[in-house]
Amino acid sequence: MESDDEDVNFYINRGAFTIQQEYWHKLWKHTKRHHSVEGEEAENQIRGNRSLSKVLVRIAPTITPGMITEERIICIQNSISDLHYNFTGLQFFEIKKSRPMSGLMEIAKDMIKESLPIKCLEAVILSIYFTCGLEGLDRFPISIKSCFNSHHHRHVVLGIHYSGRYGALGLSRRRTLMYKPLIYRSLMDLIQQYKTSSEEC
Repeated sequence: MESDDEDVNFYINRGAFTIQQEYWHKLWKHTKRHHSVEGEEAENQIRGNRSLSKVLVRIAPTITPGMITEERIICIQNSISDLHYNFTGLQFFEIKKSRPMSGLMEIAKDMIKESLPIKCLEAVILSIYFTCGLEGLDRFPISIKSCFNSHHHRHVVLGIHYSGRYGALGLSRRRTLMYKPLIYRSLMDLIQQYKTSSEEC
């Protein structure tokens, strides 16, 4: 969403790292537009401040050979949740769904390296990366579209199926719309859980 329209939900960093000045400008512009006084105060406190504390760089989940698949899934979700949901107004990683899987996996490596907040689509890419090689695990996207006050909202998680049970990995601003443990007996049960959670939000 590279338009400067007032209706833009968020901007996308279409450049590499280090983030170019034009994208920083869009981030601060979005912050001030959506947070009025608090946004301007935040910009004054943060922008150009060299004495801010260092951000802890997180690493990929520590998965040991003895872990069962269910434990690995929990460990993977914890690592994704540790990155936190991105409320900044600038999506740091551009996800082109037309890219080959190898290209998307390179983006996942960048997400781990940079340890910046992510949105739901980025969380799906990271979930795919972390679950590569888990034998017997089926993965598929679950897309959710909802409408509130005439505004349409889109969300996506990575559905998973293992040993006859369904669940999901992902990230959302709402805890009920992200991770679901491997406890659902059918795909319909899992989808219904997301439908109920979406309606409650």
